[in-house]
Amino acid sequence: MTLLIVLISVIGARQGLARTITPTDLLASIQIHPITALIAGFLAVGGLEAAGAFEALVDALDRLALFKIGGIEVFGLPGVVVLLVNTPAILALPCGRILGAALLPAALFLGRAVAERQDDNRLVAVVVFAFTVNAAASCAPSLLGGLGMIGEGMTGQPFGTFSNPLRAGIMAGTAFTAVVLGRLAPLKVGGR
Repeated sequence: MTLLIVLISVIGARQGLARTITPTDLLASIQIHPITALIAGFLAVGGLEAAGAFEALVDALDRLALFKIGGIEVFGLPGVVVLLVNTPAILALPCGRILGAALLPAALFLGRAVAERQDDNRLVAVVVFAFTVNAAASCAPSLLGGLGMIGEGMTGQPFGTFSNPLRAGIMAGTAFTAVVLGRLAPLKVGGR
């Protein structure tokens, strides 16, 4: 529909029937309904799941954690966890639940690995809930119907103005969540 609207506006402008709408004007004015984005995302996630993309991602993250240069781990497991936890904000989609649902098994797997390495069961929750916070807010900086883009359109800001500040804020909130859960939350042993 977006391409059709652009085509109609270009033809109308050339015929002198309408003012020219630039891609920036158009993208700053688009509002994608979250349910439509979610449905489209689930279709894409289903295709990726059928192709084995998520198993490949977990394997790639595991290899990245072990990657060394000169005998020194480049990322290590903590660096890979930080990368995974912030992936929804880095690859912002119109609905963060799309990527959040798809990558949750990877967050659980890496959270368990970190918890075993540090001998602290809270770290599973730290990784999973920090990831959840990031995924829940990650639709805001999306350039395809995110809240930031809607704000840009309503305030007349250039396309993409709010995306990076929103990402930085989401990542700061994610780190705050991880610190609170990791340092302040009591460790419950034996389900008590």
